[in-house]
Amino acid sequence: MERVEEFLQEEAESWKDVSSLVASLTREQLEQQGMNEEGWSVKDLLWHYGCWSARTVREIERIREGTYDGYHDDTDALNAEFLVEGRRCDLATVKAEWVSARQMSRQAIASLSRATPEAEDWFEESGPIHYREHLKELRPWVEKLIAGRVG
Repeated sequence: MERVEEFLQEEAESWKDVSSLVASLTREQLEQQGMNEEGWSVKDLLWHYGCWSARTVREIERIREGTYDGYHDDTDALNAEFLVEGRRCDLATVKAEWVSARQMSRQAIASLSRATPEAEDWFEESGPIHYREHLKELRPWVEKLIAGRVG
């Protein structure tokens, strides 16, 4: 359980980094597209984070029940599906899903009597590692938005 506590702490720190950047933006800035090569907005990124957190909850439950048989999906295809889904949602819904999926993934990993390597991988890859990966593009994008260099 000590490792789970470390994961939860790492995730909380990474979450704080992302959420403070998100909180610094207006509604219009959150929806401004162009953050990366795919043209994502911050809203798109929040949906992306939320979808992977929700997926983590599902996979940890499968691990708990003994039905997990590994990861067999096409990540790029899933990301493309998530992007389309998220763009159909309003900002309030996206934020609610982002926050609730994050809470559920934290509860899922914390509730395991013993975190397996698979469960740890799912939580870490969709949490702290995932946040840090996208912070590389989020930080400069937020700076551009705040400075008014996006139009």
